Amino acid sequence: MTNLPVIGSYVADLERNKIGEVMARQRGCLQLRRIRGGLEWDAKPTEVRRATMEEVLNDKVEATNAEEGEGK
Repeated sequence: MTNLPVIGSYVADLERNKIGEVMARQRGCLQLRRIRGGLEWDAKPTEVRRATMEEVLNDKVEATNAEEGEGK
């Protein structure tokens, strides 16, 4: 990806096959977090692309279903 994504946008991490929200940009890396939360991870800007609306929606539905399954 030539232009760095803005904080708060969603990207597909091609190396880990995950969708993540951009939380920060530090040391030449993007810090991403899954939509359902959890620990952040570093991704190289060259190993991500913009996530499609479908990918983001699918991840949000999975996160909601997981929360409902846990009785939250």
